[in-house]
Amino acid sequence: MSAPLESEAYGAPTRSVAIHHVRAALRGARRHGVDIASLLEVASIPTELLDVPLARVSPQQFARLTQAVWQALDDELQGLGPHPLKVGTFAMMCHAVVHCSPDLRTAINRSSTFYGLFPGGSRFQLEEGAGELGSRRRRSSSTSPASTTSTTTSPSPPPSSPTVSRAG
Repeated sequence: MSAPLESEAYGAPTRSVAIHHVRAALRGARRHGVDIASLLEVASIPTELLDVPLARVSPQQFARLTQAVWQALDDELQGLGPHPLKVGTFAMMCHAVVHCSPDLRTAINRSSTFYGLFPGGSRFQLEEGAGELGSRRRRSSSTSPASTTSTTTSPSPPPSSPTVSRAG
């Protein structure tokens, strides 16, 4: 029998979310004047945790916070995009592409087309055989925090596997 993980020994959940992500989830709500304390209360997250640099919350608390922010703003982008994306957009996109796409390639291309219908919707395209799986956002003239540039890479997929990159 293996020894318990350090977090288990102290009664902390083995899976948790860093307080940094809680602060990030609240950024758009704060910018739009939503009462942060009420959002944290709905999620059962003590307000004082925001000031503890290494604090962590459970995935359930973070999920409740995310849902509370979505409801308060009616925006799946949590107030961080250049335009709101109404709650339910992602679910509708899934209904529109998942069951009527014969393969992942088609589903990803249909997802890109779907989000292209909305102001501020994600822009991405399928790149095959690029040797890198990543996400790239390009800076735009917008002052939105969502317009920052970031790239994430992971080991190369097999040459026949499609990769996805985000554009603007």
